[in-house]
Amino acid sequence: GSLYNIEVAAGRDPMWWGSSFHGSLIMSDNAEAFDSVRITSERPFILPWVFKRLGLVKPTVFLARLEEERDYPRASLLGMRLDLRLAPAFQLGFSRVFMFGGDGRRALSLSEWAQVFIVADSVDHGDSPINGNQLASIDASFIYSNKAEYLPFVAMKLYTEWGFEDSSGDTKTPTGQASLLGVFFKGIAIDGLDLRLEWADTAHSERYGPLWYEHGVYFTGYRYKGREIGHHMGAD
Repeated sequence: GSLYNIEVAAGRDPMWWGSSFHGSLIMSDNAEAFDSVRITSERPFILPWVFKRLGLVKPTVFLARLEEERDYPRASLLGMRLDLRLAPAFQLGFSRVFMFGGDGRRALSLSEWAQVFIVADSVDHGDSPINGNQLASIDASFIYSNKAEYLPFVAMKLYTEWGFEDSSGDTKTPTGQASLLGVFFKGIAIDGLDLRLEWADTAHSERYGPLWYEHGVYFTGYRYKGREIGHHMGAD
């Protein structure tokens, strides 16, 4: 239901974050939809004051309970996304998820939630009681409507996503990184003929190996019922 442009939904609705087509780094429909409660805005809106320069804004927050057949049964997944339409043709998105809890792990206190949110150094140590699986990404897309007769397409869409997983050291350098690039041409030469090129890489971490979607505490990883919640190709 919705009230005052606030929409609350509970159930197993699939989610896809970003503009990619073949796979998304953080949230896609590769895994089966899980039980969740989601809060978002029914329609994008404009913030007051200087924040109106952000254009149309659409925030989303969800909380999900994962399956029982995993290393920590019934672990929780908290997801947050902010969509910004800075201009009619340019859109920006920020995504973040945090896996925590589950049978065998204790609940987080309010102060520990604050440490999790800012990714304090004590959060990402393997022996920390509050060490959870965190992933984040930034995605952007730009649409160009062709008005030049000499270009052989009706419109072009460029899009990208850059992902970061966990961190280490004083500089908080992400130990896992991934990227995705794509271009879509609509109406090449003739109407109805389109072309899409999409490339993704989840193996940036030469030092640590193929660890995208993996975690030192949650060995089941960023998966639901055996399938990656993000991009279907997994790590490496």
